[in-house]
Amino acid sequence: QKEFKKEIPFVSSDEFILIKVEIEGKQYNFILDTGALNVVSEELAKELDIETISKSNGISSTGKPNEIKLAKLPNVKIGGIDFNNTATAIIDFKKQFPCLKIDGLIGSNLMKLAVWEVNNENKKIIITNSIDKTNVKEYQKIINFTTNVQANPFFELNFGNQKIKTLMDLGHNTNINIQEKFLRNISRKNIEKEIKFRGNSSIGIFKDNIDTVSIVTHVKVKELSIENLKFENKIVSFTKGDSKIGTSF
Repeated sequence: QKEFKKEIPFVSSDEFILIKVEIEGKQYNFILDTGALNVVSEELAKELDIETISKSNGISSTGKPNEIKLAKLPNVKIGGIDFNNTATAIIDFKKQFPCLKIDGLIGSNLMKLAVWEVNNENKKIIITNSIDKTNVKEYQKIINFTTNVQANPFFELNFGNQKIKTLMDLGHNTNINIQEKFLRNISRKNIEKEIKFRGNSSIGIFKDNIDTVSIVTHVKVKELSIENLKFENKIVSFTKGDSKIGTSF
């Protein structure tokens, strides 16, 4: 479709955004995830007879290398809008998230084909072909972002004199996670509290991340900013993974 505008509901579960998608006439539960490409579970790939086209080396949310099976989704309908021939990974991840009962992820490689407005207060998403059909003019603050090859959105997070490239990750249900190397450069005057925690820093969609144990430093920062937006007394977690802001922010 060249011209389109649809509004769909979503459900928030454990801070994830869950939406209904239609594939081959049947509805499935997917997470909206700006930090990944499309993903379908191995069970769904088998049900839809989706064959692996190639394999690629990827990096998990904890920084571990993993082999990813890649395929093509001929058609996905979201709110009646057709998204054709988008790439997808096939991963056995349902065992890690049994309570969510999800079948896959809608990633940034599909989301880049439309304009998305997510209203968390009303639990509604507008999907359209033009930003002029959204309510963006009503927003008081607008943040600029850049994208990479996969269309993941990044913006600059400012800690004093540090500018940190940070991923806006709707598939990450945490607050602010920053690479631990940046902690040493933060002025101690900007830190109110610091606590170290040993445990799982995050769980990704790869099986070998479940048992990943690392030290996470949680810091209460007096002030940080994103462009002209200033935030005070925010909890920031410093980990080995990439810098990202999740849906708990």
